[in-house]
Amino acid sequence: MNRPLATIRHAVDAESRQAAERLVNLLDIPLGGSPALQHSGRLRLPSVQPVAIGDRMPDLTGTAKRSLLPLLEREDLQVVFVGEGYVVRQSPPPGETVQEGMTLRLEFE
Repeated sequence: MNRPLATIRHAVDAESRQAAERLVNLLDIPLGGSPALQHSGRLRLPSVQPVAIGDRMPDLTGTAKRSLLPLLEREDLQVVFVGEGYVVRQSPPPGETVQEGMTLRLEFE
């Protein structure tokens, strides 16, 4: 029953290769020069609904930075953005009265 080590390695390599080929087929992974993805080059992004700030500060937690960019155009508020992503902290807190000239600081992650 003592098979040479080279024969055992060959058998293991063949089994590994067969297992890999089965996974490639199962997962529909393209091989060789096949393109993995074809795309027209066009992306349609959902429209961004700007956030409105009235007399009271809304809770902006979880709001995307992209939705808040129009706030930078307001002349009655100083707006400070820190970071990228979604609002995780804000100052002033939700419910506080909005006053002309106040600073709105939004931290994103």
